[in-house]
Amino acid sequence: MKESIQSTLFKYGLVLISIATLFAVHNTCRAQLLNEPEKGTKKITLLCSDNDLDLYKRIGLHMVSKGFTIENPSSDFFTFNTGPKKASRNDVSYKVNFAVSGSKVIITMLWRVDAVIAHHPESSFQEWEYKQRVNNIGNVIFKDLTAALTGFQCDDSQYSK
Repeated sequence: MKESIQSTLFKYGLVLISIATLFAVHNTCRAQLLNEPEKGTKKITLLCSDNDLDLYKRIGLHMVSKGFTIENPSSDFFTFNTGPKKASRNDVSYKVNFAVSGSKVIITMLWRVDAVIAHHPESSFQEWEYKQRVNNIGNVIFKDLTAALTGFQCDDSQYSK
């Protein structure tokens, strides 16, 4: 009888571990941006469950942990920008603009061609727009941002033009 109880407890333990593992995997996957955006997307919105102040602090700390610098923070308006960051395509830099409104993080980006590497006059920053071609700047920067947001917990994401 003792072996039967131990066997039953072992089986229940395995079931509980499996459920806990699935829950942890689900929570980690939630942080990823959902689908590939449509061509022409200019804004990404992350839907979270935090209040605006906590969300503002959390997204800022997350971006700093991913190697970004914070510029122009406003705790009155819950906005900040990142400093320029080299994209994975070396001739390009980009900046990310964050605005927190309620439980939403609204993200837009700016990009430029860097003069030193491209041997051209440095361009001014321009508005980011998603393009579907693999080597297009809009696609490269989106992939870089997606990598930077890995591990950031949110419930959903939306794209808009």
